Amino acid sequence: GGATRKEEAPPPKKARTQAKPKPAARGKGTKRPAPAQSQSDEDFADSDEESEEEAESDEYDESESEEERPAKKRPAAKAKRAAKPEEKDPWGLHGTKASKDWKHLQALPVEMFYWNRVVIDEFTYNNERDNVAIVTGVKAAARWVLSGTPDVSGFSAVAKTAQWLGLTLGSSDASELTKAEQKQQSAAERFAYFKEVHTPAWHATRHAIAQDFLDRFVRQNVAEIDEIPWREQAAVVALPPPERALYIELKNHLEALDMKNSHKTIKSKCKSENDREARLANVLGGSASPEEALLKRCSHFDMVGNSTSAAAACDEIVATRTAQLKLCADEIERQTAYARDAIGAFEAHHKPDKLDAKQKELLLMPRTHFDDWRSKEVAASGDDEAARRIAQLVKAGLARAKGKVSLPSNEKGFKDKLYWTRDQVHLLRRLQKELVGRVRSLRFFEAVRTVQRGGSLPGLAAGQPSSSLSLLSSCGHAGPHEALCEHAERQECPHPGCKAAVRPGCVIRVGELGSETADGAGGAFGAKLSAVASLIGRTREEERVLVFVQFPDLLQKVHEALTAAGLRVAMLKGTPTQRSKVIEDFQQHTLKKGDARVLLLNLRDESAAGANLTQASHAIFLHPLLVGSQQEFDSCDTQAVGRIRRYGQQRTVQIYRFVVESSIDTDILTARRADASTLLAEAGRGDDVAPLE
Repeated sequence: GGATRKEEAPPPKKARTQAKPKPAARGKGTKRPAPAQSQSDEDFADSDEESEEEAESDEYDESESEEERPAKKRPAAKAKRAAKPEEKDPWGLHGTKASKDWKHLQALPVEMFYWNRVVIDEFTYNNERDNVAIVTGVKAAARWVLSGTPDVSGFSAVAKTAQWLGLTLGSSDASELTKAEQKQQSAAERFAYFKEVHTPAWHATRHAIAQDFLDRFVRQNVAEIDEIPWREQAAVVALPPPERALYIELKNHLEALDMKNSHKTIKSKCKSENDREARLANVLGGSASPEEALLKRCSHFDMVGNSTSAAAACDEIVATRTAQLKLCADEIERQTAYARDAIGAFEAHHKPDKLDAKQKELLLMPRTHFDDWRSKEVAASGDDEAARRIAQLVKAGLARAKGKVSLPSNEKGFKDKLYWTRDQVHLLRRLQKELVGRVRSLRFFEAVRTVQRGGSLPGLAAGQPSSSLSLLSSCGHAGPHEALCEHAERQECPHPGCKAAVRPGCVIRVGELGSETADGAGGAFGAKLSAVASLIGRTREEERVLVFVQFPDLLQKVHEALTAAGLRVAMLKGTPTQRSKVIEDFQQHTLKKGDARVLLLNLRDESAAGANLTQASHAIFLHPLLVGSQQEFDSCDTQAVGRIRRYGQQRTVQIYRFVVESSIDTDILTARRADASTLLAEAGRGDDVAPLE
């Protein structure tokens, strides 16, 4: 659909009949305000009778205080509470000016009027709470909802649009419910969705209903903006060695810990696993998913620390990973002793003479699991270094004095206590897997830093040229490039005692890691942010720039980096009034001394949609948008570009997309853009990207 621009209409001067505001509190000393003056006939519908009927049907007035309302029904003891001071005339209803003209109200209570038309602009950015308040609270003869990028991908999307008009098209299929909607379901609703199997005819009928709604209620206009010249180019950034090492370390660390989707998916019934979950969450550094953490790492080398350079961040990472490895090791030692004591408590609680034959057989299951783990599974960890360390930790744990363990009271029956006890051994297995991953991750990162500093890798013959050597990112072992590639095809590591699953993509040439002595650094904020600041600095002084970032914490880092580069930067924050003032100042025709010429916007926020920012002619996307669907990607991207490529634009629109080579940046761009290969083939290199003259 075409881009939509919201225009605020001036206060109505004429109305055929204006709805009367609801009366104020009728308590002691309160007078009913005089009715508002009737105004003429274009903006308000006839509603005098309806407003009066609604007022008469109210059991109590909306302006009554919280204490006055329920006092009639409360017991006498509660009614004796000291009444809170009532806020006097919050809307200015009692003033003489407001009695004569509703425009003098302090804050217009829109729900008190019956409107001729209600218009909701960019409705896709409003949430469910806004929907309920607007649809049920604001009365109108007509409703319009506007969006330049409506979702019409299926019945569920169309049904949500219909809700803004007060229409219900039908129930959603179980597969169409959001996570929030699934949580709100009752057990009966979940069971109904589970047992119900919909036929193709049912889906066809829903499709026909959605199409009928679109045909009857939806109108589309096409924005004819082809005459506005524009250019799009990609800027590929090559990370310097320290930053590249940090990105590779995080990527492989996440893979080693098996965090494919989110740390929230790694859960257990064991309460003693809280420390493990906290360590895994700490790896993400405040990000909601591994993909988000990697995107941030491409843009800035240290989102959670205070490192002044990427090299310093590397040293901090080594210290952090070493500390996390020690915490994991300590947890294995403690859990070994706890599992031993828990098994003893379980066996002591269930006497064999009081159990049936099946229970007697199951009674020994936790101890069997524990013995098999420490005698067989530890030695088969798949990494000799990790196996030796775990064996020492198990020995130290078993050497601890026996403690008293109480079986959880919420586990009532025999099987419940059995499964809880067995879970203590399962936690040991997960901790074992975590420690193996941490050992391999730290080994790899230390090898990368050794190469970048000009050192030699352990276990290799002296004098071997670096061009012939490679590292395995999955485990940190090194060797000749050809030999590692051959073993990677068989998904094995050539190092004795290492059973890491190696893929061809895990083989990294040592020469590609760079050298700190030969390659430059990315400055205090990293190579990508330095390239963005350099590009903005090369634009004309009178031209304004939009910078789109998806994540709030990264947005703050961008603000710091651009400010440190001497650029005048504005951000949207605070109340709606304050945010509107920022946009209004940015849209001033003449750029005054000290005014910001760079505006930072959040890609997923409504600030990146709807606003007219045609005074800017440059739009910089710091990274590709991370979303769950192609429709959402296209919608957000179209809204962002539409801030400057719209009616009123007098200059050539220039769009820049920054990506880090061989990273998640290029992966997302390739997956979401059909023309990504062409865009990347014609891309400039970091600081070489320049605006049109």
